[in-house]
Amino acid sequence: GVWYLLGDETTEDEGPNMQQIDRGEQQLFLRLFGAMGNAYTLHTPGGLSTALRRGFNTVDHPYRAGPFFLLLPMNTQPAMLKDFNLDELPCEPPPRLGAAGGEELYEQAACAILDATRVVVKVGGGGRRAGPELLDFLDLADAVAVTSPLVSGVIPFDHPRNMTVGGSKGSISGDYAMEEADLLVALGTRFVCQSDCSRTGYLKATCVVNINGDVEAGMHYRKTTSLIGDTARTLAKLNEVLCRLGGKKVEGSAWYKACREKREEWDRFREERYANPTLYDEVWGREVLTQPVAIKVAADWARANGFVSFYDAGDVQANGFQIVEDDRLGLTFTDTGASYMGFAVSSLLATALASDGFYGVAFSGDGSFTVNPQILVDGVQHGAKGCVLLFDNRRMGAISGLQEAQYGAIYATSDAVEVDYVAWAKAIKGIEAFHAGYSTESLLEALEKAKAHDGIALVHIPVYWGTEPLGGMGVFGRWNVGNWCEATQALRHELGL
Repeated sequence: GVWYLLGDETTEDEGPNMQQIDRGEQQLFLRLFGAMGNAYTLHTPGGLSTALRRGFNTVDHPYRAGPFFLLLPMNTQPAMLKDFNLDELPCEPPPRLGAAGGEELYEQAACAILDATRVVVKVGGGGRRAGPELLDFLDLADAVAVTSPLVSGVIPFDHPRNMTVGGSKGSISGDYAMEEADLLVALGTRFVCQSDCSRTGYLKATCVVNINGDVEAGMHYRKTTSLIGDTARTLAKLNEVLCRLGGKKVEGSAWYKACREKREEWDRFREERYANPTLYDEVWGREVLTQPVAIKVAADWARANGFVSFYDAGDVQANGFQIVEDDRLGLTFTDTGASYMGFAVSSLLATALASDGFYGVAFSGDGSFTVNPQILVDGVQHGAKGCVLLFDNRRMGAISGLQEAQYGAIYATSDAVEVDYVAWAKAIKGIEAFHAGYSTESLLEALEKAKAHDGIALVHIPVYWGTEPLGGMGVFGRWNVGNWCEATQALRHELGL
């Protein structure tokens, strides 16, 4: 959740105001922001405590945190609150739920799981607190896990039942597990379009067990037994029922073996790309690092140092969540495909604001960095510590890839302007900047130099873009976009899930 504090037109309505939408109606900004999330206009200063309470409930919601837009009219902003009672200020966070109720629902869910032969667990952001319970469940249900980018590390990357990511971008193993499963256990997931291939990800699932803290998300699919409650507590209770019913006394089942084969295939696919670190790039006019290799080197370096990584929108993020190998939560954060360009670089400011300081690493494309280079100034001003890794393929790589895949042609996603990002960054006093060179060795050397700087550093990494398969991490799912829409929509309705 995020607080947005925004100026608004005055409450006196003295005439057209530069802080208003140019129409003769009241509270247009409230209506605008209210369409995007919870919003409140502080029309009267005495409403402050209510505004803060509603914002607290929204931003710190334990299961569906979201943005809160607090609109501050220009004439209420400077108002004094005389004899204000501090007891009116909210201090209690919204409480977490307990385990889902309904003993018969647990029995129903457990029986369905025990009857199924191919169980997959899709783990969303709401499942991030349920790691230990998930590990127990995977053995009890002879299940495999497919994780969303939000919960990288909820179970270790190398766990034998971890099929890694799945969805429109996905992975060989993750998408296989989704498409072949006959029962889906949804754990704290909202089924964002790219996460479940625009509702076509589960081709053979005949029923769903949905453990969720949100009713809307919990009832997304048909054929669902929905357990609405805290995900960790509910999953722990479901595990108890499975234990009482005997669980699945299966070792080396056909489902487990098939999934392990696909996971090993995915690992080989990845390693083949890492073994070919450079390719000739027409724009750069020479061999440069591929983006998968550059991300792999930087991600391993960040994890080895215990740094927190943020991935920006676009192909850097899309490749990144196929590459990271987290063994615990809290090391990797992304915008999960929401296309918030500049998310990663802006996030570095948190290193200066957090009560427990940390070193941040922003994985950002040239486009995302250019959208929000303000971090170079803000980082110095506020004492942020971290580095911007600027992966420069001289284009909007994700959109170029979609255009090529769908239409066999690329239009208006690049330009001929070469930018000296090192000089740009060094022009700001307090920033250090380094060129990564064209090999893994020179990249690691630049990363170490960046780490040694007490503040914000930038590393410029020229990377390959092109149609050579070794230059990317592949696409393994479907998406309801462009000229794929007709087939994807038809499949969704044919499945009827």
